[in-house]
Amino acid sequence: VMGISWAHVLGDAASCLRFLTTISRLYQQLQPLEPFPIFERRLWTDNTVNRSLLNIMKPLRDSEPAEQMFQALIDEQMTHDQLNLHFSSEQLIKLRTLAGSGLVTIQDALTAYIIRTLNCHCFQNDDHRRILRTDTAVNFRGVTDSIAPQGLIANAVFMMLSDDFDDPYSLSNIAQTIRRSIIKSRDAKFLEPWLATANVLMRTMA
Repeated sequence: VMGISWAHVLGDAASCLRFLTTISRLYQQLQPLEPFPIFERRLWTDNTVNRSLLNIMKPLRDSEPAEQMFQALIDEQMTHDQLNLHFSSEQLIKLRTLAGSGLVTIQDALTAYIIRTLNCHCFQNDDHRRILRTDTAVNFRGVTDSIAPQGLIANAVFMMLSDDFDDPYSLSNIAQTIRRSIIKSRDAKFLEPWLATANVLMRTMA
């Protein structure tokens, strides 16, 4: 049994999985699976901010200095408790069906279920806390090789803010809104200016 320690400065979970898979196959004297790891990253040289994207980039646009952000994360560990929810495969398949199937994934349906549950049972009479949109972590590998090829070892994820839910109490509406935002985010014409703008904002934060 081999244990490893992984840090986000090296890459995201997909990078870690690819590393472990490659090590495992080499240990078994097998050829590593394609796509092979790619360590070369695109350098974003455009220093202009696409102002039309700023409304959906609030965490980066209004960010605090890094030290304050890390402290907030530490404080959150003291004031919040972890809640574990367990679903069977059959329940997840049923949930996706209720959310409208089609392009909606199980993850879309699960996120929508949690949002709907909170809105219906915790925030129903609380306009200030009701969830009207959500951020989704999106993997942008494979959209185009010029941005991030499939084998890229990096943090190839970003947070995509959805449009407002037309009905924040509807499982299908929430799930379909989330899916539309993910489809939009994996369009190269949207993704390239988003990443270039995020690069400028993140360098400002550092």
